[in-house]
Amino acid sequence: MAEQVPTAESPRSSRLFYQIALRLAAVTAVFMVLEVLIVVAMYINDEDTLGEVLISLESERIARWLDDHPATPLSEPMFQPGSTRAFAVFDDHRKLVLTENQGHLPLPDEPIRDLQSLTTRERQGEGYFISGIRRFEVDGHPYWVAMAISDQGLRPLVPALVKEVIDHALLPLIPLSLLLLTFNIAAVRRMLAPLERAMTDVDALDPSAMDRRLHLPASPIEVRSLLSAVNRALDRLQKTMLTLRQFTADAAHELRTPLAVMTLSIDRLPASMEKEKLRDDAAAMSRLIGQMLDLARADALENSKDAQADLHQMASHLAAEMAPLAFRKGKSLSYRHEGSPVARGRSELLERALRNLIENALTHTVPGSDVEVTVGPGPRLSVRDHGPGIPAAMRDQVFDRFWRADRRYSGAGLGLSITRSIVEACGGRIELRDADGGGTLASLELIATTNINSSVTP
Repeated sequence: MAEQVPTAESPRSSRLFYQIALRLAAVTAVFMVLEVLIVVAMYINDEDTLGEVLISLESERIARWLDDHPATPLSEPMFQPGSTRAFAVFDDHRKLVLTENQGHLPLPDEPIRDLQSLTTRERQGEGYFISGIRRFEVDGHPYWVAMAISDQGLRPLVPALVKEVIDHALLPLIPLSLLLLTFNIAAVRRMLAPLERAMTDVDALDPSAMDRRLHLPASPIEVRSLLSAVNRALDRLQKTMLTLRQFTADAAHELRTPLAVMTLSIDRLPASMEKEKLRDDAAAMSRLIGQMLDLARADALENSKDAQADLHQMASHLAAEMAPLAFRKGKSLSYRHEGSPVARGRSELLERALRNLIENALTHTVPGSDVEVTVGPGPRLSVRDHGPGIPAAMRDQVFDRFWRADRRYSGAGLGLSITRSIVEACGGRIELRDADGGGTLASLELIATTNINSSVTP
């Protein structure tokens, strides 16, 4: 089974902006991880710095305890039992005020008064011995904390390593990375703005306004070149469409004269079955030529939404004009007005659309039936027949050009296609549904004009 291609609405697809933004975020995350790993590798190989940081951490912990418990002896050991760490706290009179030395590590008897910070590191076999002094102030009084640590391996230095990673990697890296990511996403959004504009322009393209083109941005040059190529393709397409329209109109006009001559020649023939058949064929050809002209006119509709039409005046005149045709077919044509405002659209084109619906109804119903033409309520034109109806599965197909459900009837299958083109050009829509009691109800839903003072287009 072939793999289904994801469409624009598929959850598997996403906008280009989000794809680029996610990739930028992933690259930023990888960059941060690599930076942290590099910092860790650097400090693992710098045991002197880690030792100095570890002395500072432990000294700060003791200074905080001293600040929270002034002049209070230790109630419990500061370090875990068996720990190879020791400390001594001296006041500004060089007096020992607090100490712990379970491991009997060497500590100074008194600090150097002007000393702020001192760290030494010595090797002891496979281990190391780190000692140092840090000066702090507690309640405005200076104190010196002397520390001594005897251990081996990297594990005791992990707290110092974590602090260095946080202070010298994460804290500066996170805001800088977020700032860089924000800048990159903003730059990507700005660079994709011409494509967003192009999407809007493409959605606005319509056969009724073939002179529209895509907006060309000043940059980037790649997007400008792409949109220029699309505009050139639209130019070629418009030229081809105009040529086809002109050909259809010219062919229909050229065929009218010989068809009229042929009709006159048929009328001079003596009465016979062949004469009637030729007359019917000539009438069918005349109707096809008229539809070809209507088709060319419908494809070239312009400014139809700006015109206005009086639906009652147009439809009542058309119903009176087509009543003799219904009578000749042995059928009746009735008209009813239920109130309608002035609607958008050209009157002569809407008359052509309504004429096609009436002709279809008269063609596909049995003699003795009635075809009802209704205007309103609102901006609506309806034609109801009492024929066999249109199956629901065929209601979309009947609007296709040259499609016919029954080949026994004459016609090229253009009437409903022309009707839909006209109605859509006027901003409306056509609907086919089953009528109550049988038959088909065809409705043209138009748009009422809001400019009451505007003159109606005849």
